[in-house]
Amino acid sequence: MAAALAERWRSIPICCTRVTAALRRDSGNPEGADEVLGHAKHVGFVGVSDLDAAEQFYGGVLGLDLLDARPFALVHDTPASQLRITVVEEVRAAAYTVLGWIVADLEGEIDRLAGAGVNFNHYDGMVQDDRGIWTAPDGARVAWFHDPDGNTLPAVLSILLRQRQHRRQSTARSI
Repeated sequence: MAAALAERWRSIPICCTRVTAALRRDSGNPEGADEVLGHAKHVGFVGVSDLDAAEQFYGGVLGLDLLDARPFALVHDTPASQLRITVVEEVRAAAYTVLGWIVADLEGEIDRLAGAGVNFNHYDGMVQDDRGIWTAPDGARVAWFHDPDGNTLPAVLSILLRQRQHRRQSTARSI
């Protein structure tokens, strides 16, 4: 086990070096002296027990484009963020949300995922509709589901997304 952990740690500086180099390049500052985390690309991690099952779920069911970085991870890269789906010796699924997406059509996304076999969670003490959608006090709507390792993931229709869409429509009408 110690050898496996040492091998994993040896890969981290390479990853961090690549990320740091990309941040410096993207920021227009080759030295990176003025780089602040608020403007840096986010990297999220989710632990899984089986990369093959994770590839099938995150790639096949959720539809994420994945880069294969085996034996350590699968990587979903976007211009704004990166998700590293990392194999761990023991997954300790959190009872809270670990990763989520803001979607434009929550009901459509629920239908698509349910059609692929995803079950949406219902929680005691939380008012949710029959599809598992909860409406937050600010108007955001959330539906939670689990990955194969029990990690809690939500699809969120954010009130902010709806406000931005409304502003765009209003702006388009006034032009």
